[in-house]
Amino acid sequence: MLRVVRVVILTGWLVATPFSFAQEMGQPAFIPPSVSPSGYGGVGLTPSANPTPQGMAVLGFSSALPGKTTSSGFNFLGSFGVLPGVELTGRLLTRDLQCNLYVSDCGKPPGIRDLSAGLKLSTTLFADEDASLNAAAGVTDFGGAATLSRVLYAVGTWNTGRWSVSAGYLKPKSATAFGKGPFASLSWAASEWLQVNAAAVDQDLLSSVRLWVPSRWLPENAAVYVDAHQHWRARREVLPKSSFGLGLALDLDPLTPSRSPPPPLEGLISAGKALKDWRPLWEKPRWLSAFLHAPNTALKTEAADDAGEPAPRVVTTAAEDQEWALSVVAALEREGFEDVSVGQEEQEEVEKGWLVRFENIDYQHNDLDALAVAAGAVAEIAGAEARRVTLRVMRRGVESIDFHFTLQCLKPFLALDRWCPPDDLSLRSADRAWRAVDWRASGRQRSRFVPRLYVVPAIESRIGTEYGAWDASFGANVALHLPLWRGALIEGTQIFPVNDTQDFKPGGIFSRYRYSQSTDHRVMLHQALGLPFGVSARAAVGQVGDLFEGYAAELRWEPARGRHKLGAEVAKFKVTQPGFSGDGYNRSEIATYRFFSESLQATFEVKAGRFFNGDTGFLAFSRFWFGDVSITPYYRKTSRKEAYFPYRVYGYQIVPALPERRFAGLEFSFPLAPRKGFSSRWLRVNGNDRFFYGIETVVKNPTNDLLREYGQFAPVPLSLDGTVFNFDRASDAYLASNLRRIPLIWRKFRDQPSR
Repeated sequence: MLRVVRVVILTGWLVATPFSFAQEMGQPAFIPPSVSPSGYGGVGLTPSANPTPQGMAVLGFSSALPGKTTSSGFNFLGSFGVLPGVELTGRLLTRDLQCNLYVSDCGKPPGIRDLSAGLKLSTTLFADEDASLNAAAGVTDFGGAATLSRVLYAVGTWNTGRWSVSAGYLKPKSATAFGKGPFASLSWAASEWLQVNAAAVDQDLLSSVRLWVPSRWLPENAAVYVDAHQHWRARREVLPKSSFGLGLALDLDPLTPSRSPPPPLEGLISAGKALKDWRPLWEKPRWLSAFLHAPNTALKTEAADDAGEPAPRVVTTAAEDQEWALSVVAALEREGFEDVSVGQEEQEEVEKGWLVRFENIDYQHNDLDALAVAAGAVAEIAGAEARRVTLRVMRRGVESIDFHFTLQCLKPFLALDRWCPPDDLSLRSADRAWRAVDWRASGRQRSRFVPRLYVVPAIESRIGTEYGAWDASFGANVALHLPLWRGALIEGTQIFPVNDTQDFKPGGIFSRYRYSQSTDHRVMLHQALGLPFGVSARAAVGQVGDLFEGYAAELRWEPARGRHKLGAEVAKFKVTQPGFSGDGYNRSEIATYRFFSESLQATFEVKAGRFFNGDTGFLAFSRFWFGDVSITPYYRKTSRKEAYFPYRVYGYQIVPALPERRFAGLEFSFPLAPRKGFSSRWLRVNGNDRFFYGIETVVKNPTNDLLREYGQFAPVPLSLDGTVFNFDRASDAYLASNLRRIPLIWRKFRDQPSR
């Protein structure tokens, strides 16, 4: 194996030299980011000041465990650009995937398994068309119960043409950390598919060769590489003589324009803007502005600077209006929408605007997808160009988002990205004030009593524990929703066990948590309700497994532009099985505050109170959105005053009373379904519109036990944020900065090239 790796490295050098000098020495096309085996974004084993670009992710593997052993192992890595110049990295190092380190080192000393995170802050000090100078500082292994690889580093990188030169300093904080003192590296992009790197650190010499898979073989938002590393002169650093790796780079938001290097201190400046943009909770709401000022004062959008003349007033006959309304209903039903109604709002003093209301169930990634498709369907209908139309999307019968436009503005906006005045083009949260509407036409496709079938994967897992690198229980989560009346549905869910890894099988350390058909099912009645002034509520009552019977309720208030959100959740469930300590009930009372930053496209949220298993504390997290993918770092701290004996079908587990428990983690969410589900008149079939997967570790705790009973919420799905408000993406603050996505999404659905 070592000989093969060496041959790959030498062959890469030989191939690269004549090939590169035969080409122009200018900057090649964009080279996707990669991740270093040492735990930061980069080409070789030493740091680079070039960060993972915002909105991009790199998942990698290496056989090298830098600083730990000269033998091969398993090094799993992930690097994420969450802000301009801000890079988060996660890493799992292990010698063996399944060995129980509490028992032995499994014959492969030293016994190593370490789950940790890294952070790099980078900025561009100088940049022009031909070169740039970046500077960065960072840390590796700042999380987890054990600290085996912590290094502080500072580095500068000069990028020019195909060359990149880095120099910096490594300061280890752990005995087995990689690197010490000054280092230098040289990287050369010989072509778009070949990179080479040489580095000197702590009297050692290293080199790397990276080969990229041709982009025409892959989806447009993905890149794949394989690489090989060679340790030429081994003096101090603990590394294998040769190692290999591979990686996958993903653009999490392909609709975002190409990303350039960040301006000086851009990430910190953006964070400062987020604080500067903070407005008090009591800022003047839209309904009060409308009362104090002229009617129809639309919210400003980024297109205000390019505004033209407002559209003229439309003059049509009643017959033309009726024909147009019927055509809109038919067009939207063909696109899969339900409960389509078209009418005119009677409160308009000068001109009656058209309201098109519909229920979206098929377009699962984002409600903006549904609005883009509906807008495209309306734009194709012949009619008076100056009609003022509001598309109002509903989820579970609750109005959530309004897209307001005139037809003469909409058509060039969809086809050419041509902007209009805010009065003629705006995207905002739905106006749920009670107003009279003269409904002209309604569709035949109703949502009531049309079942929705969801089939999604279920995973209960543990990552980077002493018992194994990755252990999991797998199931198939099958849910059936039957809408009854507006906002109400009956939910029946059953998780069918599929397979378990060794530690989740009977007798394994995590066997109590594996999926079971007797506990992992649920039957509940849900009711959601939308009220004026940004208020909404929901309630649910029913049975969870063979263990709980009770109710849960939620109240949500999102005033003004939606930068702020206040919420409260309560739940009370009676335990129907023996063996439970306490008064026989599980309760939770949680208060929520959320702030949305338009400049960062991120939320900052805190949930505090009493959690479902009786512990008290808080959960703080930031959710960064990249299109329909989110990355959420979080921190949770809770404590219990009494020991707890929760019932489980496979046995009892004692959860001790502890002063406090701290957890930190990174959660990823993305749609695990087609953009449009299957629909017929009598059945809707959908996948997982939002699949969540988190990686968690304890922080500053006296033991390394991962007690899942701490910081848990009531087992009641279909929250307002998740099923009504587009996963908390239905506020004016979010929508005003994402109006540009409507034409991009519409052209994507219609397979029209972007212009």
